[in-house]
This record gives sequence, structure tokens and C-alpha cells, in this order.
Amino acid sequence: MQLKDEFAQLKVELDALQSEQAQQRQNIELRLTDCSVKISRLSALVSDDLRLNPSTTTALVGLGLILNYLSAYFIGPYIQLVPSGVCFILLLVITLTGFALSIKLPLQ
Repeated sequence: MQLKDEFAQLKVELDALQSEQAQQRQNIELRLTDCSVKISRLSALVSDDLRLNPSTTTALVGLGLILNYLSAYFIGPYIQLVPSGVCFILLLVITLTGFALSIKLPLQ
């Protein structure tokens, strides 16, 4: 009887921990979404300046690549929202995109 009570108590604790972890993941997803919205607004604000100043364009592209790398790393092995294999493919796509952009954009 005592073993059943301990098992029930452990199950309740496990459920509480799992719901807490799900809440933390949801908060992280909301923060990432908020960050991407702010970056979109920033890109809309500076879009006129980008045509006039190519060095700003190059700097923002570099910043975007860095943020993409960090986001891909944190959703993969660190927070474990996606499997490591998917994260590796995502990092590969980001790398290839950075390579293509480095060829297309004028570097200064």
C-alpha cells in the first residue's frame, strides 16, 4: 500500500515538472516570436537607408545570419524543441544561405 502511495506521489511530481517544462518552452517560443517581429519592424524602418548605404546592408545581413545561427542552436541541442538532426540541417541551410549572400552582395 505504501509503495502505491509513493508511486502516485512521484507521478504527481512528474506531471507538475512536465507542465512546468511545457510552460517554459511556450515562454521561450513567445520570446523568439517577439524578437523576430521586432527585427521585421527594424528592417522595415531601415529599408530606405539600405539602398543608399551598402555597408549597412552587409552589416544587417551578417547580424541576421548570427541571429539565425543562435536561434537554430538554441532550439536544437540546447532547448531541445527540435531533434539534433533537424537542427544540423537547419544550420547547414543557414550556412549555404550565408555563402550565397556573400557572393551576391557587394562586400566592403
